[in-house]
Amino acid sequence: MKSTKPNLLKSISSFYLALLILLAYSCNPDETDLQANAESMKSRNAIKAKEIARGALIRGTNGINFGPDDNLYIASFYGQEVVAMNKQNGKILRRYSVLKDGIPPFGPDDLIFHPDGESFYFTDITTGFVGRMTMDGTLLGYQEVAPGVNPITFTDSPPYRLFVGLDFQGD
Repeated sequence: MKSTKPNLLKSISSFYLALLILLAYSCNPDETDLQANAESMKSRNAIKAKEIARGALIRGTNGINFGPDDNLYIASFYGQEVVAMNKQNGKILRRYSVLKDGIPPFGPDDLIFHPDGESFYFTDITTGFVGRMTMDGTLLGYQEVAPGVNPITFTDSPPYRLFVGLDFQGD
């Protein structure tokens, strides 16, 4: 007797193979469909960014003081600079770099203007230096005082004397 079972299995597997080929061919989009799908995906997945706040224009703001020109001067420890800002509109007018050939002080922490209005002094809490700079940005020099120098001020009347205090270290 001849068995029909192997022929039936062979027919079913051939049918499924043909169906699989037909499905694979019908699911394969042409190039224009691929491009359209890519564009559609881009538009759906596009990141829409909206600015809700801006970062600070000054890094590490510490000491502030009004200068002889009535602008606000800001000691920027992390920015390694003193920043002059218009107190009315917040516009930065000038940035004074306190670095001289990359040597300390590294970052001003506090500042005061000389009573003559022609220079300012600043402290660097980490290195212990006090620096002096003219209003046109010429760095006049540094004096090492003590680690932790921070508050700085002048006496109110002549002969003017400069005082600095210590904070955190050696106080």
